[in-house]
Amino acid sequence: MSQYLRQRVEKFMKFGEISYNLTVPVTPTVSFTLISEKISKFELAPFQSQTKFVEGKEILWTGSQFTATVNSMYKMQGENGEVVGHVPVTFFRMTIEISLATSINGDGHLKSDIQQCLVYVGDMIFDFAANDAEVLRNHLPSIQTSLRDQAGMLLCPTFHAELVPLISNRLMNTPMSAALFDHYFINYGLVGPVVYNSDNMQLNHRGNVFGILRQGGTRLNDFRLPFRSTPFELSSNVTKMVTFQMSNYTLASLLFWMDQYRRFDFEINKQTVNNSNIAGYLRTECGLEDICAGTLFPALSQKFANGDVNIKSRTTTFPKVQLEEGKALIFFDSRIDAFVNQSDRNRRFLTANMHHEVHLTKPTFKDYKFRALLNIDSFKITNVVSLVEGIDETSMEFLISALNELIINDEVSKKLKEGIKLPILLDFEQTSSEIRFEKERIILGADFCFEEGCSKTNVSQSRDMDVNYYDVSETT
Repeated sequence: MSQYLRQRVEKFMKFGEISYNLTVPVTPTVSFTLISEKISKFELAPFQSQTKFVEGKEILWTGSQFTATVNSMYKMQGENGEVVGHVPVTFFRMTIEISLATSINGDGHLKSDIQQCLVYVGDMIFDFAANDAEVLRNHLPSIQTSLRDQAGMLLCPTFHAELVPLISNRLMNTPMSAALFDHYFINYGLVGPVVYNSDNMQLNHRGNVFGILRQGGTRLNDFRLPFRSTPFELSSNVTKMVTFQMSNYTLASLLFWMDQYRRFDFEINKQTVNNSNIAGYLRTECGLEDICAGTLFPALSQKFANGDVNIKSRTTTFPKVQLEEGKALIFFDSRIDAFVNQSDRNRRFLTANMHHEVHLTKPTFKDYKFRALLNIDSFKITNVVSLVEGIDETSMEFLISALNELIINDEVSKKLKEGIKLPILLDFEQTSSEIRFEKERIILGADFCFEEGCSKTNVSQSRDMDVNYYDVSETT
């Protein structure tokens, strides 16, 4: 941000203007007006830009060693008439301070806006022509003193207009909620005030995902969850420009709402399977050299001749998220019902319960969006009730394992492909990312750059889930 604002100052000093029109009293009957015309010189090399946090108070931008010359017009008005002329004004080694605070504005956005602007004068040099200096000689000391005292009124309006909108747009500018995908939205509402520390600022967001319900023509936000957020301990091991630390609450609430919309239910039959070869496996009868459900389970063919198997799975518990060192686990239970569709009827021949263990794999964090694949790591079949001899827990696990490989896992893996969108707190090009799964928290971080400061480094994804390797950098 400091480099970005220094570059911005360079640009408006080169292509823009410092604008002022200030009138100061010189005596009770004489006033002096100074009006800017054109910047004639700016010393970039010594100019320094710094952005820092003031603990407990604010964000502070300081531009120091500011030296520039502005060609100006002046008017002195008094009882004896008006004197008009031109004078180069040099602002020498000035320091400009802009303090900003981040808060929620009237539109419900988080925004960083100006608190005050101060100018500390190094010196101001008025290079009046000899004739003008002679005309003004009786008032020059008072003119120079009055204008030095009002240096902030000369410089602050321009620095405010040129820098503050950029800071507001680039730093901590985010709505308090955002659409994710389908019916799901995320709540960025703040829990408590913004905290300014000596080397960072901290925002505590609610982070829950909620759904949108329709009642007639009315859309209602539904924040109801069957669980509460648990106490959250922050990690001090953060080194990135932006770091998000999340408990399992955000991911768990998203998965809860996905489950409410039956996103983890599935049905396997010849209509839902796009692959004709796989659809053939669902037949209860097939040729002697073919493989199908009827050859795997001969009793199924005998009892339900010339039919097609239809398997339905419906969750019976909402997904639960468990964060561990190096991994994120998701658990949920389902009920399986299996039917055979024949020409004249549809008969259920099996019910069972299934417990799933799902891992988050190949996580990425790019452009404030966290994505990962859901991989069914293991499952357990219990309480099998079957009307067909030979179909029991062991054979069902074999069958489901094959279906996982062929169909289910591929579909489940894409459930989070749209990702979880996090608030844009520093709006620059991302150069690197960090993803860490730790006990009871996920840490996402990123570093940023702008324009010529950007390298060609690509933001890569985390390799595997090896706790000892996280491919790129971290975020603060």
